[in-house]
Amino acid sequence: MTVAEVKKQLNISTDYTDDDDYIQALIDAAIDFVEGEIAADIEETTNILTLTNPGQKITAKYAPFLSLISVDIDGESVDIESVEVESNFATTVFTLPESGTDVKIMFNTGYADEDIPAGIRQAVIIKAASLYDAERSHMVVGVSIAKTNVIDSLLTKHKRKYY
Repeated sequence: MTVAEVKKQLNISTDYTDDDDYIQALIDAAIDFVEGEIAADIEETTNILTLTNPGQKITAKYAPFLSLISVDIDGESVDIESVEVESNFATTVFTLPESGTDVKIMFNTGYADEDIPAGIRQAVIIKAASLYDAERSHMVVGVSIAKTNVIDSLLTKHKRKYY
C-alpha cells in the first residue's frame, strides 16, 4: 500500500505532499489494524520460535509462510534444506530432521507486495483513508455511529481463526 493509493482513495492530488508522512503513518496503523483483524501478517515479518523438547514436528500458528531463514537444534545450525515445511492458510508445520532439547526456528511470514490479496490491500487503503478524513470514513455518523461493514466484507475470507 502506498501513499499514492490512499491519496487516490481520498481524491487528493499527488502534487500535494504536505501530508505524505502523516498518510504513511496512517497506512502503518491501518496495516496493524488489518493484521489484527485477519490474525496474520501482511508485511514481511521475521518470526523466531524458541522451543524446549518440541519433538520433530512443530506446528506454528503463523501465516502466510514466506521463507525459512534458519534452524538451530541444541545450538547447532541445521541445513534448512533438510527441514520439511508444510504451509496452509492458517499454520505452518516444520518437520525437523532430528529432535533436540533446544530448538530455534527463524522464518518469515507475510506477503510479497505484489501478492497482497486485493481485498486486504483495499481494506488497508480504506482504513488509512478513514483515519485521515472521518467524512470519508467506513463509519456512518448519524444519531449513532455504525460501521458500514466494508472492511469486514473485504477481509472475511482472509480471517484466520485459532481455537
